[in-house]
Amino acid sequence: MFESRNGDNVEFLSNTYFYELDDLYERVKSENEKWYIFDGSNRVAAKAVITKMMKDLESNPSILKNHENDNLYFETFDKNIRKLNSITEEIHYFRNTLNSYSDAPTSLDEMITLTSEHKWKLFSAKFHRYNYEGVNAALNVKFISADGRFEAVYNTETEEIVTDPVNMGTYNYVTPSVQ
Repeated sequence: MFESRNGDNVEFLSNTYFYELDDLYERVKSENEKWYIFDGSNRVAAKAVITKMMKDLESNPSILKNHENDNLYFETFDKNIRKLNSITEEIHYFRNTLNSYSDAPTSLDEMITLTSEHKWKLFSAKFHRYNYEGVNAALNVKFISADGRFEAVYNTETEEIVTDPVNMGTYNYVTPSVQ
């Protein structure tokens, strides 16, 4: 639950929740405008919204899965990320939490099926680089969801999704051009 400015409890991911996030942004921005000469109040407000959204998702991780406003959550989060001039380590690693909502299958064969249905795309190797710890990482291929947000990396030898933190797929705060 989110307590709105007027004291009402707002359900996480409801339409009202997103209105309240907009209100939080405007309120924090307004409170900080006098302290920033070069529009730093936008960054402070965006960070407040991002922090709230991270905390809410961590408290309610199962609700986002297939929720009618799941896409709105990602859009709102990404919109606020783009207002920052840098991200913290916590925000950087939160992309792993977000990527867990990708619905990427565990096997390469299943991913190839989703690719043939245009739900995912094979990402060109010229746009990524793996940390080659042994020969296995050289056999990795990356897929990007149709909207460019989610990544999944598979090892072509094992045909399984890569979960090691060095080479696994992550959530893209700013979607790349899918090649």
